[in-house]
Amino acid sequence: MKYVLSNLQIREWDKYTISHEPIASIDLMERAAVAFVKQLLLLMQEKEISLPHIYIFCGQGNNGGDGLAIARLLAAKGFAIKVFVLNLKPKGSPDFELNLERTMALHLSVRQITTIEDIPQIPNQALVIEALFGTGLNNSINSLASALIETLNQEKVFRIAVDMPTTGFKANYTFTFEVFKTSFLFPETGADAGEIKVLSIGLHPGFLEQLEDTQQYYNSFEPIKFEVISRFNMKWQKGHALIVAGSYGMMGAAILSAKATLYAGCGMVTVYIPKVGYTILQSTIPEALVQTDEALTEIRSLPNTQKYNALGIGMGMGLHSYTVAAIEREVPKQTLPLLLDADALNAIASLWQEGKTFTFPKQSIITPHAKEFDRLFGKSLNSEARLAKQIEMSKALEIIIVLKGTHTSISDTTGEVWFNLNGHPLLATAGSGDVLSGIITSYLAQGKSPILAARMGVYQHANAAQYIAAKGIINASAAMLIDALPYLEPVH
Repeated sequence: MKYVLSNLQIREWDKYTISHEPIASIDLMERAAVAFVKQLLLLMQEKEISLPHIYIFCGQGNNGGDGLAIARLLAAKGFAIKVFVLNLKPKGSPDFELNLERTMALHLSVRQITTIEDIPQIPNQALVIEALFGTGLNNSINSLASALIETLNQEKVFRIAVDMPTTGFKANYTFTFEVFKTSFLFPETGADAGEIKVLSIGLHPGFLEQLEDTQQYYNSFEPIKFEVISRFNMKWQKGHALIVAGSYGMMGAAILSAKATLYAGCGMVTVYIPKVGYTILQSTIPEALVQTDEALTEIRSLPNTQKYNALGIGMGMGLHSYTVAAIEREVPKQTLPLLLDADALNAIASLWQEGKTFTFPKQSIITPHAKEFDRLFGKSLNSEARLAKQIEMSKALEIIIVLKGTHTSISDTTGEVWFNLNGHPLLATAGSGDVLSGIITSYLAQGKSPILAARMGVYQHANAAQYIAAKGIINASAAMLIDALPYLEPVH
């Protein structure tokens, strides 16, 4: 299980390691610097960066101490290094001061930045390493630090943050230590981190064993790559899913969801749509069975669901009054494993806003993005507050919530949360959510528990984007995500 921990927890983990390994804090700092330099050399090789001008900017805390240790190690490997210390107080942390002594003893260039005039001009194509504050920043930065960061953000330098970028610093990469930090999860605090590399520095594993379950989040899924599939399986043994979706002008959502359900391994898929979509579905997905509502352009009722293994509702349904009435009337009594997405959620939000009663079937999965979540449960001050509300609502309503975003969060009925750390910008495209709903519904139909289906679905959805990106594709449609699904390693 991979954990996602807060800055405070990481600092406590450092202390735990220092006392239980035991190891001196300065030696742990050296271990972090060794890991950083090793990763940096690999990255330079990968990006074909040779003999760059390296500028290292340090604060006076332990993050700055990391930067000084990194400077020494790079200098020992023959790189030309220039070190700058943002001097905001008479003395730094003990480990910073000790590393400063070690750096000065090597006669490396270390310059102090005490005024704006001390900020250097950085040549194009330089490599900038930022080690100003890291996890130690508790307050907003002052004007001198802001001016420095503005200089560091010039477009023609390559920027790497040590452990965590200082507020405003736009890193190309962040090399963070031991685990992914909660600060990276939210756009307010993680948008400037660039690509994140997690480097192990051997923190003591005993710290994780004594954490309470409510004190950490988890990586959404770590795949087990060896799956035994019987060659005697029949299609009905692989599950029969029902997708209820589509309306006039939005039949694409039904197509994407149904096709993703099939491509994620479900044996049979029936699509229930308005009559207007019959020819479209039959010609686009010949493998799917099609049923139609009595209405021409919208869905006004749900079919009998007894013969199906799972049910996915809402993709592209629209908000016709008859559709909303059908959601209100028929969804609460469903007993199948159930996923609700898109307009099913918007319909429920409108019902609640009108003061009407709607109850989710227990263990339902809902898959809102942030705006849909806010329509359902009210606006939140920021992403962290929204996460707290997500956990609260999962527990109170006894449902699984998949809150879609860069790092999609998945909360279960006990309040545990998993984050997807495998996301990719290619997922930010129209129809991507419909694909995700189809994948999760497919896993439900194949007999996975709701929380496992949600975690597997989110993981494989992101994995499809990673698969496409690895082929050099920089822009993709939702249909391309579906086409990637059969090529992914199975997870279970």
